[in-house]
Amino acid sequence: MQTLFALLAALMGGIAIASVVSAIRLESAPNRALADFAQNESKPDLLDRVGQRLWRYLPLDPARWGLNVEWARLAGKHYSLGRVTANALLYGGGVAVALLIAEAAPLLWLTVPAAAALPFINLRAAANEARTAAERGLPEVAALVAAELAANNPPDKALQRAADTAGVLGLILKGAMAEARSSSRPLFSRKPLKGALVVWVERWRLPSLLAFGSSLDLVAGKGVAGEAMMSRIAQGMSREYREKLLKRAEALESNLVLPSAIFFFVPFMAAVVVPVLLPLFETLRR
Repeated sequence: MQTLFALLAALMGGIAIASVVSAIRLESAPNRALADFAQNESKPDLLDRVGQRLWRYLPLDPARWGLNVEWARLAGKHYSLGRVTANALLYGGGVAVALLIAEAAPLLWLTVPAAAALPFINLRAAANEARTAAERGLPEVAALVAAELAANNPPDKALQRAADTAGVLGLILKGAMAEARSSSRPLFSRKPLKGALVVWVERWRLPSLLAFGSSLDLVAGKGVAGEAMMSRIAQGMSREYREKLLKRAEALESNLVLPSAIFFFVPFMAAVVVPVLLPLFETLRR
């Protein structure tokens, strides 16, 4: 029996090593993000294909998690639903094999679903990191667009300058301009057509980003009056972002209660309770 477990562990270890090696990409993070953003889907490898088949059986929303993958790629993270699902199988299966070999107590089997959930947690964290970066850059980009309009540059030129800024938001704006070039839509709305900018920012489902795109789309149709309007919008976005940061700072103390409790509770369980319960489980199993 232990030979079988050792073979299973070796198999999973080989798959894990193949996953790590196949994920190595010898290029800078910005270039990698641009490449993934332009291709939308990287070439699937063995793990991707296996994970894609397993994904069909999971009770998860593909639209929601697919959007998380797109956000994570904007931040330069190489994710796909297939790879995340395959990694979940590897993590959960690896922990299960280790517990079988060690003949661990039944209570420790709760770590198997936790290990399987870890790749999905990492994906959501990477996506949220990219969303936060986009929100953080909005006031600065809005001020840049306002300054470009004040210099008598047209709205499309101002948007191009804003898209040249580094980071997640710059990639999103580049995508909007690429959408306008590759489709029949104008960059800004012209009745009855909705502009490519608004259509593109809608797909990211970030309220502050949609508000920025809609405001810029409105300003583009105002002509000379758009300069003063964009300046007010930039000031308003900067004020709203500062207020949001203050609210987060005020809520920080209460948000740290649960992590602090876990930080002290888990070591207490490991150091005091588990050594007491293990002999009891051994006695009950005999």
